[in-house]
Amino acid sequence: MNTLIEQVKTEIAYLGYSQSTCKSYCEHLLKLSHYFDKPLDLITDDELNIFF
Repeated sequence: MNTLIEQVKTEIAYLGYSQSTCKSYCEHLLKLSHYFDKPLDLITDDELNIFF
């Protein structure tokens, strides 16, 4: 699993968000990673702007 996604899971748990929220956030991050076919930490701001 991606380190950044693990960090998001930890932060979500710390904040007391629901498991459903955690699942949703992590699924969207994985989709983003797969869309660009690279790890999240290598996605640039320009790529994110194109995506959104």
